[in-house]
Amino acid sequence: MSHRSDLSEDPRRTVLALLSRTPVGMLSIDGSALHPQPMTQDTDPDRGELWFLTSRETEIVRAIGQGARAHFTVTSDDHCLQASFAGAIVQSTDPGHLDRLWSGADARGRPADWFPGGRDDPDLLALRMTLSEAMAWAASTSTLRTGIERLRATLDPDHAPDLGVQVAIPFNG
Repeated sequence: MSHRSDLSEDPRRTVLALLSRTPVGMLSIDGSALHPQPMTQDTDPDRGELWFLTSRETEIVRAIGQGARAHFTVTSDDHCLQASFAGAIVQSTDPGHLDRLWSGADARGRPADWFPGGRDDPDLLALRMTLSEAMAWAASTSTLRTGIERLRATLDPDHAPDLGVQVAIPFNG
């Protein structure tokens, strides 16, 4: 199936699958002057949460403070499916979550490279983003189809080119 049909038929499953295949994306904090930051996430699809490991000493942690609203954006490898997730983000020192994230992180990256003290590094911090919504876009993977649609729109001013689909996806209430 194509990204377009997957997104149209089951948007939530499609964007969660994108997250599982694409752990690295750009995290931005609403109201912050910071540019979006590249971050590796771990998805909890059942709870609609994204988890990140970071250092307590980062600008992004200072921007989050006691809690903020954030966006996390990912793009598929073929660049034909994009999704932007929004939700509340908070700092978490829960040892259980830190253990889970640390033990599963080798498949997504090597946190030990960033934290010389290992799992017990005093700067290690988890961030939990509880998703409230996502917006996803899917375009055709066919350059021929895209070209034909653009040509038709050029030749016929009444033709709106079909260049993709956009879907809003609700998560946690």
